[in-house]
Amino acid sequence: VAQSASGEPIPRSYSESHFPRADPEKPADQFAREQAKADASAAACDRGEWAACADLGSAFERGEGRPQNRLVAELLYRKACFAADGEGCTRLGALLRYSEGESDRQLAAYFAERGCTLGSLAGCDTTAADLDIGILAPSDPKAADALRRSTCERGWAETCRTLAALLLAHERTLTEQNEGRALLDRQCRKGDARACDDAARHWEYL
Repeated sequence: VAQSASGEPIPRSYSESHFPRADPEKPADQFAREQAKADASAAACDRGEWAACADLGSAFERGEGRPQNRLVAELLYRKACFAADGEGCTRLGALLRYSEGESDRQLAAYFAERGCTLGSLAGCDTTAADLDIGILAPSDPKAADALRRSTCERGWAETCRTLAALLLAHERTLTEQNEGRALLDRQCRKGDARACDDAARHWEYL
């Protein structure tokens, strides 16, 4: 049984359907690159560089340069998160979303929110969705919309695309729909290929 940074046991299991297995037949050069990257992250983590601990956690989660082990990944994400690394918190939350524990969905939302507070735009993107659904508190679409706008303005492309899709919904006002089209156009011009695809589909079916 794994243990948290505080020494508490974490008897957790994860749904296999949400986690692709690492490829055991990787080319030798790819394996060597991944192992070197993981080794560098491990050394930096040992020096107290907390973002590197989160990167090492990702190596264990994905089986890239380390044996695939989600419990070890969780411990490393926790180590980074408790040291106030936003990406560590966000990755911890993302991992816990697919745990089979009954209370882990709320824990996942809590860590995503903490990641957002610590500057992780990916955490803010997830927290906006949680605000819509109402995971930690009653559903608050206005707060979710405001968070998406600020996250998009700070440069998180995925949030910009989500915001554009919501603004283009048929029940939105013409002003909002025009804002959504302008947002997709802006993202496409910035080089976001998925935004270009979304814009093309929108105009095709308009």
